[in-house]
Amino acid sequence: MTTTAGPWVRSTITALGTGAAAAGSQLPGVAFFTNFAPPSFDPITLITGGLTLAIFVWVFFRLPNEVVSTQIGVAAVIVSVVLAILYSALLNWTTVLAPPETGIAQRFQIGFGLAPLSLTPEGLKLVQSNPEGATPEYLMLAKGAFRPGGAALIWKLWTITVAWLLLSAVFVLTYITWAFGLACVAIKLTGRSESRS
Repeated sequence: MTTTAGPWVRSTITALGTGAAAAGSQLPGVAFFTNFAPPSFDPITLITGGLTLAIFVWVFFRLPNEVVSTQIGVAAVIVSVVLAILYSALLNWTTVLAPPETGIAQRFQIGFGLAPLSLTPEGLKLVQSNPEGATPEYLMLAKGAFRPGGAALIWKLWTITVAWLLLSAVFVLTYITWAFGLACVAIKLTGRSESRS
C-alpha cells in the first residue's frame, strides 16, 4: 500500500507545485486582462480564473509529451503579445474612456472610430461641424453620450455590436494563447511532462 501511495503523493505534490508556478506566472498577464477588458465584458472573472485552470489542466493531462515544449510555449506567449498589441489598438479605436471631468470612471463601447460607415447621420453632422477637432471623446461630450446607450446616438448600433464582438474575440484569443504558452513553459520547466509517460 505504501509503495503505491509514495509515487501518487510525489505526483500530487509535483502537480500542486506546477499549479502554483503556473498561477504565479499568470499574475502579470491577469493585471492586463482585468484592467483592459472590453466594456460590459461580464465573463472576465470566469476567464481569468476558471479558464486559466482549465487550460493548465488540459495541457497537463491531455496533451501528449511531444506537443508540450518550451519552444511552443514561448511561441504562444509571443503570439499573445502580438495579439495584445492588436487588442490595445482595437481598444483605443472602438472604445472611449470617459474624461475625468465627467466624474465617470468607465470605458464606453463605440463603433469604428470616425469611420463614416460607422456613424449615424447625427454623428456625421458633428464631425462635419468640427472636422479639425472631431474625436470620439468630443462627439460623446457634444451629445452628452457618456451614459448607458448614449453611444448609439453617434454610432450605428450594428457597428457598436460588431466592434464589441471583434474586441471580445481578440481579447479571449489573446488570453488563451497567453495561458497556453505559460502552461507549456511551466510544465516543461518543472519537468512534469517527462513524468506523465
